[in-house]
Amino acid sequence: MSLTLELVEADAALALQQREGHFDEMWTRYDVEPVDGGCFVTATTEFELGASVVGDLLDATVIRRQRRKELEAQLDYLGERTE
Repeated sequence: MSLTLELVEADAALALQQREGHFDEMWTRYDVEPVDGGCFVTATTEFELGASVVGDLLDATVIRRQRRKELEAQLDYLGERTE
């Protein structure tokens, strides 16, 4: 799956919104909170599906599972680079 994203203004450290892709809407925001000796990063993605391929519930479940893996990998990578 390929998406074209653009930076958007938001009250987040980083916010991206889909410009082109398979969703009616999709955005991801990254929030950073200072904690003792470092920071805590939270990534949140929300989306609205376009035309359903299999069924809205099944499609949404598969997408959530895949996106969770992607975000966890991104945050793991960030954590490894900042240790």
